Amino acid sequence: RQMPELIERGHIYIGLPPLYKIKQGKNELYLKDNAALNAYLVSNAVDNAELVPGEGMPAIRGEALEKLMLQVVSAQDVMERFAYRVDTDILQGILDSQALQLEQFQQPPGALTEWAALLEQKLNAKGVGRPKYRVNVQLGNDDQAGALVFEKQHNGLQVIQTLAANQLIHGELRLLTEVAKLLNGLIQAGAYVQRGEKKYPVKDLDLGLPL
Repeated sequence: RQMPELIERGHIYIGLPPLYKIKQGKNELYLKDNAALNAYLVSNAVDNAELVPGEGMPAIRGEALEKLMLQVVSAQDVMERFAYRVDTDILQGILDSQALQLEQFQQPPGALTEWAALLEQKLNAKGVGRPKYRVNVQLGNDDQAGALVFEKQHNGLQVIQTLAANQLIHGELRLLTEVAKLLNGLIQAGAYVQRGEKKYPVKDLDLGLPL
């Protein structure tokens, strides 16, 4: 048999196999990448489920819940890709905190002091044997927009990790800031997920959510 042309009109055509194969009963589904897999898993997870974010609050369900969970998953994908440069605990802490604004790095020194103290408290509440952190704010000036500086102490070693404000607001990590805006204050006392007849109390919104 004659092989088809690899190059046609200046374009190279490459046939890529599906990355994942999902089997449910007699049905099989092929998914091309992690994004497609995440979309499939979230869609199935939220089927017939609803999130009540607090006592007496309206439920989030259907497309709204699916969209919310996909945004959380996308933010966690960003954290995984960036983990080689900054500790995942730091990135998760930023996601769980009040969303940052670029203007906060241009204000007087006390503008982000409380924010940094709360994040530092979260990071250092992980238990014995875990790294200890100090969170400092580097204010912006005419040449730089500012940054967050994390001092990590673990097993006698000190590591400095820096995140520029522009990275968090407009750059590689902007999705963390965008999703933080959605999540901040969302989960209140009495929050739970209901699926069918079962209820599951929740304290935060992450992949461990029993959907």
